[in-house]
Parts: sequence; structure tokens; C-alpha cells
Amino acid sequence: MRLGLFGKNLLLLAGTILATGLIIITLVRIDIAELLADSNRQRGEAIARHLATAGANAVLAGDRISLKLLALDEVSGQPDLRYVIYLDGDGNVLAHTFEKGLPADLIDLHGQASEQGSEGTIPVILNGERVDDIAVTILRGGLGTVRIGLSHTPVASTIRQATADISVTLALLVLFIMLVAGLTASHLTRPIRRLAQAAAALGEGDLSQRVELSSRDELGRLGTAFNRMAESIQESTASLREQNLRLEREIDQRRRAEAALAEQRDFFQTLLDDIPVPIFYKDLKGFYLGCNRAFEEFFGKTAEKILGFNDDSIFPPDQVERHNRFDTALIARSGQHSYELPTVRADGSTRQLLYHKATFTDRHGNVAGLIGVMQDITLERETARLRNDFVSTVAHEFQTPLATIIGFAELLLEHKEACRGKEDEFVTHIYQKAQALSGQVDRLLDLSKIDRGLRLQLKRSSCDLDQLVREEVDLFARVDQSHNYELSQMPNGGQAKVDAARIRQVLEGLLDNARKYTPAGTTIRITSGRNGSGHRICVADEGPGVPAEYQDRVFDKFFRIDASDTAPAGTGLGLFIARSIVEAHGGSLDLESPGEGGTTICFTLPL
Repeated sequence: MRLGLFGKNLLLLAGTILATGLIIITLVRIDIAELLADSNRQRGEAIARHLATAGANAVLAGDRISLKLLALDEVSGQPDLRYVIYLDGDGNVLAHTFEKGLPADLIDLHGQASEQGSEGTIPVILNGERVDDIAVTILRGGLGTVRIGLSHTPVASTIRQATADISVTLALLVLFIMLVAGLTASHLTRPIRRLAQAAAALGEGDLSQRVELSSRDELGRLGTAFNRMAESIQESTASLREQNLRLEREIDQRRRAEAALAEQRDFFQTLLDDIPVPIFYKDLKGFYLGCNRAFEEFFGKTAEKILGFNDDSIFPPDQVERHNRFDTALIARSGQHSYELPTVRADGSTRQLLYHKATFTDRHGNVAGLIGVMQDITLERETARLRNDFVSTVAHEFQTPLATIIGFAELLLEHKEACRGKEDEFVTHIYQKAQALSGQVDRLLDLSKIDRGLRLQLKRSSCDLDQLVREEVDLFARVDQSHNYELSQMPNGGQAKVDAARIRQVLEGLLDNARKYTPAGTTIRITSGRNGSGHRICVADEGPGVPAEYQDRVFDKFFRIDASDTAPAGTGLGLFIARSIVEAHGGSLDLESPGEGGTTICFTLPL
């Protein structure tokens, strides 16, 4: 149980009074005990001297009976007198009041006292009772000694009674003092209790609490100070409440702004991630602040391993130095800048990239960093190279027949006599070269249509594909004597509605490639026949084959595996146009070239 201030004061006061009373009782008891003990001893000495005087004659006469009667008479007249003993000058017992003889303890005690031969008082325990043994000499010690045993019980009883009386008095005094103290403490603690209750209510939020203390003492000043404090807290709380409301509104506005900003940031990141081109942005120190998914995939790193790092964690040292140099110059002058640099992808391939970078500013208009876009121009650069090679090749392809045409035309115009009889031969050569030029022009026109997304115009008619294949193989076998041509046709070849001229163009291109890229003396094998719901035609050679890394690219326009001056003539358009023609018919064209050599190109046409 927790005590209040009032209870603590009463408890402290009661403890103090009780301790003081116990000390007083102890001191008074000690004083009374000493006083009563001295009084009892003096009374005993008086009784002993009386007996010594009264029994002197009987001692001189040796009248033991008179001594005993005198002793018994004295014992019967004194309730607290326990025994009387007369001793002669030699310490022998002359008379005593004991019925059964002198107790052993007293014999030893009187023996010791006789040897000492002096007066005095010796405390002794007799039958469990304290007795003062008082010795007095008879006639100054010449005749003997009288010893009496005076009980100490009356003294002890008197001490106990006195102690009880003092205790009762002290208890009444304590009760009176505590009553007075309680009233006084209650009067003193009542204002304190009111202050405590007001403080508790104030702590629970009741800021209107005040105390009314009319006294001008310390408690009154404390009450006044409490009221001032409560008023100050009430004013401060009202001010804080207003500030809290204002802060809540500001926090709510900021939370909405942050939510809107986060939404915009998520939208911006989603927008960036949906852009297939790698995009990134950095701060002024070159540390990445963000990037899109294409950037992560290009370098094979997650955003956690990119953001907060610089170029050292992404690029090799030589490229880091170049990027840093370009970035430093761009940040110094602000604006935009582009430069080209080969960069290694995560898969180990090297891509030609065009870096477009621009600075961005903060809300104060100061440059805060730069944003970059990585444009992969590998295909464009390769296309440009192939186009240049194509232009060079086409110029060469055109120059050879044109030189023949011009040469024979000059002969016919300027040397008519020398050419007489050979006109038909020269005109035939001119016609053949013109036909070759026309074929080149047709292929260029086809390329132009395909690049513009136009469908090739097909003049479909019913065509016997087996016969078409036989005619083309026979033609090549007559013209090309350096290779062996083997044709294998399966029975039941079907009729197909195709553009026969276009199919001849495809087959001529495949046979011409086999002828050009196959060593002399080898065999070119052609198969033709129904394959499910279509007609499949294959041309297989025994040449060096197509490396695996080029097998997907041989159908790209302008692509040539060997574009050197010593390579066979060609524009790099044959297979590209051949596939376009076959696909325009609803068919497919594919290539197989195992590692040990040889190439097989097949195309399938629907029946």
C-alpha cells in the first residue's frame, strides 16, 4: 500500500515518539531499579543490624534457641525476608531459619564470606529467586556475623508496575500528540493534495485546472506559481496545437507532392524501361543516378550494381578515360554532344554505338548532371559498308559489259571494212551484254521495290516445275563444262501456279552461286519433287561451305562473305532477292551447310 504525504508524516511522527518513549522508559526503569535496589539494600542492612544488636547477648551466652526464635520471629514479620543466619567468630552457624538445614549454595557462600570476615551484600539465586545476601558483624565483628537473605521480588514488581504506568502514560501522550499532529498535518497537506490533484488533472490534459490558496506562505506562493505554469502550458499547448495543425497540413501537402512525384518518377521509369534504346543519367561526379532496362540488359547488370557507381564499374579503363573526357567537356560548356565508340555487350559482342549526351539543370538553373542515349549503329555502319561495296561491285559489273558493248560498237562504226562479215557476231555480243545489264537493272528495281515495302508483281500461270528445272539444268550443263550436273527428280511432280520467269530467276541464281563458289571438277546435285503439300527444289554443291556465323546473314542484302577483289563477281543481292521471290509465292527458302564443307540451298513452293 502506497502512503501519501499525510500518512508518511504521521508514520514518521509516531515512529519518532515511540522511539523517544522507549528510550525514556528504558532510562526511567534503570534509574528506578537503581534507586529501589539501593533502598532495598539499606533496609536489609537495617534489619541485619537490628538482629545483630538483638542477638548479641544470646551469641555471648551461646543461646542458640534464643537466636533461632529471634530469627524466626523476624522472618515471620518481614514478608520479603527469606532467611536469617547467625555465625560465630569462627564462621560456625549458631542458628538459621531453614527447616531442613542450610542449603549447599549458602554453605559455600558463607564459608567464603567467613574467610573474608567482612560486611557486604552478595546477590545470590535461591530456589530460582534473586536474593540479596547482606552480612553485618555483631559488636564490630568480635562475636560473629548476622547474614540475612532479602528477596529482590518486591523491587522487581515495583519496577514492572512503574514501567507499566509510564508506558500507559506515554501511550496516551503519543495518541494525543498524533491526534494534534494529524490535524496539523491535514491542515498543512490539504493544499498540497489539491496541488497534486490539479497537477494530475493537468497531466491528463485538463489545462483549465487552477488551485485557490489564500495563504501567503510558501504553499500560497507555490499555488500561484502552479497557476502561472498552468496558464503558460495552456497557452503553449494552444500554440503547439495551431503549429501541429499547420504542420499536418504541410505534411499532407508534402505527402501528396511526394506521392505525385513518386508517381511521376514511376511513370518516367516505366517510360524509360519501355524504350528499347539504352538510356542513363549521372550526376556531376559521374555517378549513375538512373537507367532503363535496356541499359541493364546491354551490360548484363542490375540497377543495384549500376546506380551509385561510376564508369569504372562498367567500361574498360581506356574507354573510361574517353567517356570522362567527353563528359567533363560537356558539363563545362553545357548543351549537347555526340560521339561514336565501339562498346562490348554483356554477351561479349562488340557493338558500334553513337552516344548522344546532354546536360540537365536543377530548379535553380544550375547544371546538375547529364543524360545519355546509346544508339546502336552497328547495322547502319555495316549497311553503309555493304552499300559501298555494292556500289563498287555494281560499277564493276556494269563496266565489264559496257566495255564490251562500247568496244564492239566502235568497231562497227569506225572499222566497217575490217568488220565486214562479222557484224552479226558483234551484234550478238552486244545483245548478250545488254541482256546482262538489263538483268542487273531488274535486280536493282526489285531491290528498290522490296526496300519500299512493295510486293513483287507476279505473273502467275500454270507451270510444270519439273520441266522448268530440267530446262535450267540442261542449259547450265551445256554452258558450264567445268562442273558435273546431276538432276534427281521424284515422280508425280505437280503443276503449280507460279511466275515462271521469277522461279527461273531464283533457280538460275542458285545454280550460278554453286558454279562460282565450287571448285572445277566437282558435282552440283539438283533434286526436285513433291514434298507434302508443296514442291521442293534443292541445289547442293561440294564447295567450302558457309561458316556457321554467316549462315543467317547470307540472305541479307549486299552481304558477301568475301568482298575482296579476288572473290567471284557478285552484288550480294542474289539470295536476298531469291528469298523475297519465294516468299512472295508463299513458300520458303533455307540453307544447310555442315562444318565439313558443302552447301545445300532449298526452296519450297506451295502447289
